[in-house]
Amino acid sequence: MALTQSISASTGVFFLEDFPQYHRRVDSLGSGSQARVELWQNVHTKDLFAVKILKKREGTDYPKEVKIHQQLGHHDSIVHCYAFYFQQPTPETDCILFEPCSKRDLFDFWYDQRQFNKAIFSEGFIWSVYFQLASALAFLHEGVGAKDGNDFWQPVVHCDIKMENVLIKDFGTKSDMSGIKIKLSDFGMARNYNPRDNLMLKHWGTPQFWPPESTYDRPIAAPPSDVWAIGGIIHKITNSFSPIQDPKAFEALAKQELPNHPFFSNANLSKQKKTFVFEASVPRQVWPINLEEFEQDPFRGRRYRWTPKYSDELNRCMMLALEWDKDKRAIASFLRAQLEEGQAAYHFAELQEEHSSFLEDDEDSGDEDEGLEYENLLM
Repeated sequence: MALTQSISASTGVFFLEDFPQYHRRVDSLGSGSQARVELWQNVHTKDLFAVKILKKREGTDYPKEVKIHQQLGHHDSIVHCYAFYFQQPTPETDCILFEPCSKRDLFDFWYDQRQFNKAIFSEGFIWSVYFQLASALAFLHEGVGAKDGNDFWQPVVHCDIKMENVLIKDFGTKSDMSGIKIKLSDFGMARNYNPRDNLMLKHWGTPQFWPPESTYDRPIAAPPSDVWAIGGIIHKITNSFSPIQDPKAFEALAKQELPNHPFFSNANLSKQKKTFVFEASVPRQVWPINLEEFEQDPFRGRRYRWTPKYSDELNRCMMLALEWDKDKRAIASFLRAQLEEGQAAYHFAELQEEHSSFLEDDEDSGDEDEGLEYENLLM
């Protein structure tokens, strides 16, 4: 059953009801414990789709992820959901069709850049990613930018914001990659926010991006948790590690102090489960991003490179999201406004610097021309 009738804006002829007829599988985009994602193409219109293939559902109800997308509508920084199908592309599976983001996700890009340039990103790139993430949250939490206004908006919390769930739509054309376009994705854990029922199920989410108020026993699904998570992404992109103490060191200390604890000898606990527990249990710790190299301690955390000295304003905006007290942490709309202002000021300063350089070059060129004219007069 499709959520929309047509995906082809050009002709409106080929309907989504035709999927998977008139479509071909192009590539595999990834897989997880609950689903796999493939790239499909309409053979007539050449439209591409990211197809999330799930285990067949019992009954005729849509998955919660699809319902959330239906409720939200469109936003530029959130991946667009086109349709849902029962028992497609095989009788044993259901599937959701999304817009494709062919440039991979932010984690893969960050990881590749580690090998290339130690994942050192320009400040323009950081401002752009951060603003788009905050815009997505302001929409989810408060309806900022909603087509029909936000008077009766139902807040949505994402509950699993991490770099892998930030898809790259386009890098843009600017050399500093500040023209990057990203999309927040994977709303499989998302839910309407209810302050009286704000606990996630255990083992949900990504604990390295949990805020201080979330614990292994009480993981919280609330707007301040989402805000901390996008601050955590910025922290990881800039510092190269999440805003937590080293979970491996924490585990080693726990083994030293509690060597006979059954947790360490339990063969039924996978390595993944143990990592989850330690990332959820390790204390949160935030490192600023506006320090000179000599002010940074390379032996704390997992620092494999010095953090570039970013501006005080960018650091302030990161700290707004990583405020320890959830009641003082910035709400998404305020954070978005601060980032919009900070990003504009940053680009204005860039333009001023470029203009000054142009004038200096022009003056130097003028001096050379005058010198040549003087030499010609003497000849």
